[in-house]
Order: sequence, then structure tokens, then C-alpha cells
Amino acid sequence: MRFDCIIFDLDGTVLYTIKDLADSINYSLIKNGLVPCSFETVHKYICADSKTFYLNCLRAENKGLSPDKEDACYRDFQSYYKIHMADNTSPYEGVPELLKRLRYAGIPTAVISNKNNAAANRIIDICLPGFFTAVIGEGEGLRPKPYPDMYLHLKNALAFSSPVYVGDSEFDLRFAASVGCPSIGVSYGYRDRAVLENENSAIYIADSVSQLENFLFEDLT
Repeated sequence: MRFDCIIFDLDGTVLYTIKDLADSINYSLIKNGLVPCSFETVHKYICADSKTFYLNCLRAENKGLSPDKEDACYRDFQSYYKIHMADNTSPYEGVPELLKRLRYAGIPTAVISNKNNAAANRIIDICLPGFFTAVIGEGEGLRPKPYPDMYLHLKNALAFSSPVYVGDSEFDLRFAASVGCPSIGVSYGYRDRAVLENENSAIYIADSVSQLENFLFEDLT
């Protein structure tokens, strides 16, 4: 295989997470007497880092709140999501099989996510336990994408030389480009093919997990 490490985004790439995120956001808004946000709003903002994502959703229908009120709402979201993050979340069809094949081939796999580190590791432990060599989320001194911190931390830990980053959003492709890492876009997640093509940076865009698998292993067949 041409790559010695496959690095995945989490939300919209290996796991379908949006329903539990939307439910947790709206729980916190309703609890605080605020207007809930639409599923479309959650879908629009999901690719940002955790707190920016949450505040964008909150502010879509609730303007002019104090920072203290917004922080209280965010804490309620975090508390609820910690318990309910896997109520409706699951791997995309074909992802476990792809990860098994990569493991059998001896290719390290990792996750770099804009979820906070504890949440990223917890949800992977629930939904895809034992598959990844490393799972890294923001926090604990590591800034979210597009900052290079998580990538550099992972590179130091795994000492790879020919990685590829797989993600479903324009922000993932920009992040990969900023750290000099080749990228693969996946259009089965939270952005469609046109958005990914517009970045003009991915070495390949997969419309399904099977297409992604075929591309990764094409030089071995």
C-alpha cells in the first residue's frame, strides 16, 4: 500500500453522529428556555470544533445571550451528550470491514477529530472498539483543526512518513493541505461531492465506503 497510516476524521467519516448531536443540542436549549435549532442548522455547522459548532447552532435562533448563559447551555449540552452520544450513532456501512482489512494488512489507523479528546475516545470505544492505533481529539493542550497540533502529535507518536487523511468536509481537506498531508474526501457524510470538489485538493473523492476501500487497496490488487 502506498500509505503507511490512514488517518480518519470522526463525525461524518467513520460514524454517523448527527442525530445524537442534534438531540443533545436541543435538550440544552429547551432546558434553558431557548428556541431549539433545526436539523438543517446542525448539519450546516457540524464540521466546526465542538464549542464553535454548538454556539453557531445556539445563535441561529437565539440572539444576544450573555457569555455566561451561553456557557451554561454548552455545559448542559456536554453533560447530556456524554450520556447519550451513542443512542443513535453507528459506523457507516462498511467501515468496520474496512478497518478490519487495514488491520489485517498491518496498516496503522488513527482518528483526528474536533470533538474534545474524552468524547472522541469514548464514542470510538463504544462504536468501534479496538480498531484504531490512536484517537486524538482537541483539548489537553491540542488545538482543534485547522491548527496542526493534533497532526503533529500523532506524527510524533506513530512516526509515519506517507499518511493520508480521510474526511467528509471542506474543513478536513483544508486541514490536510495545511499540514502537507494528502487527503481523500468522502461524500457519503455531511458534505456532498460538489463541496469537496470545489476545494480542488483531494487526491480522490469516494462516494461510498466501498469506493474508499477500493482506492486504498488498488495497488495491492
